[in-house]
Amino acid sequence: MHDGSEHDTMRLGCVSELYDYYSILHAYPASDYPHLPQHAIDAIRRAIDRFLHIYWHLAHLSRNRGLLLWLIVPKFHYFWHVGYQAQFLHPDLVHNYGFEDFMGKCKLIAASCTHGLPPTKLGPSVHEKYFTVLGIRLHRGIED
Repeated sequence: MHDGSEHDTMRLGCVSELYDYYSILHAYPASDYPHLPQHAIDAIRRAIDRFLHIYWHLAHLSRNRGLLLWLIVPKFHYFWHVGYQAQFLHPDLVHNYGFEDFMGKCKLIAASCTHGLPPTKLGPSVHEKYFTVLGIRLHRGIED
């Protein structure tokens, strides 16, 4: 619900900028436009820049109120790069937060190492298992 406050106005601004971003991607599907027209690239960059600017202000307001809301996370830095890289290739063809996939793999490795280990020994066990598997995969020439 929008109560007219500065916070709600900015929150709606974030949603509006994301809507603009996704509307452009929808208007120019990657299957038809692997390389976006310049006006679409410019509009994507504007929407991302405005979204990040408004979001930063929401984080600042939250921090001033002593609340841990609207946190700035690495994903936003990558999102900025999506706009920059749109000049080379459609974001739907290349956009992926690789570190999220990596964190999912780390979670699976950690889960496989927990049986019978105290928490203080988990880190070295995960490290050893990850690099053993990575070494095997590199030796075999397997990327994924």
